[in-house]
Amino acid sequence: VKPAMTFPGYSGPFSFGGAQWCLALWTTLRVYKSMDGGLTWSQQDAAHEPAINGDSRINWDGVTNRAQAAYIDNNNFPILIEFDFTTGLWTAPHSENSTIGQAAGPNITGVQKLANGDVLLFYINSLPGPVRMAVLSGGAWTNNIQVIAQAFGAGQADQFTYSVVDATDTTHIFWWSQKVVPNNTQVYFYR
Repeated sequence: VKPAMTFPGYSGPFSFGGAQWCLALWTTLRVYKSMDGGLTWSQQDAAHEPAINGDSRINWDGVTNRAQAAYIDNNNFPILIEFDFTTGLWTAPHSENSTIGQAAGPNITGVQKLANGDVLLFYINSLPGPVRMAVLSGGAWTNNIQVIAQAFGAGQADQFTYSVVDATDTTHIFWWSQKVVPNNTQVYFYR
């Protein structure tokens, strides 16, 4: 299993290329670097850090030189961007507005990068669900796919917990569903 790390608020500190790194979500996505074992930290590429509006997720596979960040921009469009630890710079953002579109309340629930370079973006377009997935492959987005159906139907809230990518690039999704009415039943799922 790849040691993928997806966090809703921060990631790190971790080591890469002789430095310590920390990724943080504020009102912007920020990256900090330490060359002295964490005694002092300097913010990286502050001029290009993305402004976020709502849910965001960060993923780093623990091996490669890039971390992925998915966030909602100020126009309510889901965006994917990568930070390159080798250059210390953010890449150009990949807008997902043609597939998902602008929504009244999209929620980024997870992001994973596969060995072939494809990036999976998990999201909920409007609460309470269902959870959907879009794939960035070769710089283009696929049509979105529903990956978690509302097992209980109307009144159900789906909560994507996390995903894990194994050595064969199979993505395992963990989530729970809660029936809001009438009895607040919670059921945990794995796919």
